[in-house]
Amino acid sequence: MAAQVADDVYAGLRAGERLDADTAAVALDRAVDRVRRAHPDRPELWAALIHTGP
Repeated sequence: MAAQVADDVYAGLRAGERLDADTAAVALDRAVDRVRRAHPDRPELWAALIHTGP
């Protein structure tokens, strides 16, 4: 699960050939949302995945 979330986050950070850290919170939110929708009864898979920072 962690590898899939990481892949999804990095895909969300891509802006062409570079990574755009300004979209980190949105990218993580979307990745966690996919896991949460697939496994709503398993918060241990997604609840600890949070973004802190700007």
